[in-house]
Amino acid sequence: MNSYPDIGKGDDDFTLKLDLNIPEKTLIHVDKIALAHVIHNLMKNAYEAMIVNDVDKENILTATASVKGKTLTFTLTDTGCGIPERMLKKIMMPFVTTKTTGTGVGLYFCKQILDRMDIDLSLTSKENIGTSVTLKIPAR
Repeated sequence: MNSYPDIGKGDDDFTLKLDLNIPEKTLIHVDKIALAHVIHNLMKNAYEAMIVNDVDKENILTATASVKGKTLTFTLTDTGCGIPERMLKKIMMPFVTTKTTGTGVGLYFCKQILDRMDIDLSLTSKENIGTSVTLKIPAR
């Protein structure tokens, strides 16, 4: 696993850990710009969840990827504030947010984009522990 410590500035530092196990000949058929937009949004959410942490813990964002059969699994896991359990079932609905300045459309639009590419998005979270977002991408 590669580790890139202290990304950010001052109190906003975090460590990025990468564990990407994708065979060289793995092919996915996606809109690369749209997928990059989704991953950017998910990483931004993770970063924002980590910097609002009141808990004195290390901010770590871990990205993992692996292929099993005909599915590429990509997961982002953060050590942020987490999503309250009461919000989990509706967090991907439009205008639902846990942020004080959020609009509640980011995850909704991500889900819509991923659905168009037949990519499954799942989310697990524990308050004050962190959140994991997993994408299941059809591979060839």
